[in-house]
This record gives sequence, C-alpha cells and structure tokens, in this order.
Amino acid sequence: MRFKKIYLEITTYCNKSCKFCGNTSRKKEFLSVENFEARLKQIKDLGEKIYLHVAGEPLMHPNLAEFLKIAENNNVSIGIATNGLLIEKQFNTLLSPAIHELNISLHSAENSEDYEKFVNLAYELAKKRNDLIINFRMWNQEKMSDVGAQKRKIADNIFLHFAVPFSWDKNAEPQKTGFCYGLQSHFAILCDGSVTPCCICKNGEIILGNINEKSITQILASPKTKAIAGGFTRRELVNEVCQKCEFARQRFNNKSYQ
Repeated sequence: MRFKKIYLEITTYCNKSCKFCGNTSRKKEFLSVENFEARLKQIKDLGEKIYLHVAGEPLMHPNLAEFLKIAENNNVSIGIATNGLLIEKQFNTLLSPAIHELNISLHSAENSEDYEKFVNLAYELAKKRNDLIINFRMWNQEKMSDVGAQKRKIADNIFLHFAVPFSWDKNAEPQKTGFCYGLQSHFAILCDGSVTPCCICKNGEIILGNINEKSITQILASPKTKAIAGGFTRRELVNEVCQKCEFARQRFNNKSYQ
C-alpha cells in the first residue's frame, strides 16, 4: 500500500504555543541525522510525500538543510508545515528542491504585521521556486458552514486553505461510528520512533509499534494496525481514543468530508 502522506517528526520543540496545536507533553528533542536517514530509507517508497512534522516547529531543527539534502539524494518529496516565524531565517534552506509543499499557519500570526511578513516572504519564495506549492492555512473557522470552498487559489501555486478546528476531549462520551484518514492515506512516526495512526496523536495516544524495534512493514501489518484501519473502512471506531476524537466522530459524519 502506498500512502499519500507520511508524517516524519523531526523535533518536539516549538517557538510558539498556538491554541489550535498546543505543545506536546513528550520529551523535547531533535531527531538525529542518523535516525532521519534510516527512517527515510524505510518509508520513502511507501509515501507520495513525507511531511517533517507532527508536533514541534520543523524550521527550528539545526540540521534541517542536511535533512533536505538527504531527501533530495533519495528522490523524496518533502512537505513542511510552519508557524512562519522562522521563514526569513531559513529562507535559503526553503529553496531546497526537495520541498514540494510549504504550509504556513496564518492563524498563528499575532498581528497584521505578521500576516504581511508571512505573505511577502511566501511570494518571494514562489518567485524563486515556481514549482513549490504554498498553502496559507486559516484553520480558525467556527463551523462547517463557514468553510465554503476549502481551498482557494490566490496566485500561481499559492492557496488559502480553510478548515474548522477540532478537539480531542478525553472526557467525551465514546462514539463507535465515524471515519478517519489515519492508516488510510497517512500515518506518523514520532521523534522517539513511535508509529501512530495520524498526526493528531502528538502525545502518543495510540502507539502501533516503534520503528527502532521493528520495521515499518511489520508495524503496518500488525493485528492492532489492521484492526484500526479495518474499522475505519467500515466506518467503525474500534479504538477508544478514536471514539473520543471530534475529527473522526463528527467531521466525517458530514458527507462533504467523506
């Protein structure tokens, strides 16, 4: 099976604490170059694009340029999501041909000056990299009806992406019907090697295995992984954590999100 996305977390450090994302409670660390290369080689043929985040700000990683060179040498297409604060500092690094998609979270901007700076830098990047897809994320809509067209083109290769924030209430009443793209179109690998079904598991709420102990092929073929993935295809939430996730419980009950 080939996934559309594989999230390969390279750091749990972040220079901001946005309400939408929040900081992970896991150990603060940077992924080593050795582990990055080893994990990339395991997953490079399994995903169309590798995203260098789950929690944390990828532009903070001191070896980001080296990671991108390794990806380029392995013909891997990279995606990055950032709060935008370090785009100027990492501008030359972001010109790497390995990066095919850059997602900038505009809802993390604190004022109009931040908005303007992020937009100007993005346009400068687009001028130098006309093959780079840039998405401005506005994941701060209050309800489904406010979203309208989820993605709007504003310039060549530059888009506005709208979405509704979702929550994960551990005290919510479990619901056994729903759907998620986790293990359908993507999965995630955390800094410590834990493999999770989706990028929302930033605190390792569901761990399918550890890539430091077993191969990714073994982990994806495990009974636990197959049970969760099989449940999603039947619109059943077999894991208790999924049963309390608003993304799975509510969003995908709306046919427009199927």
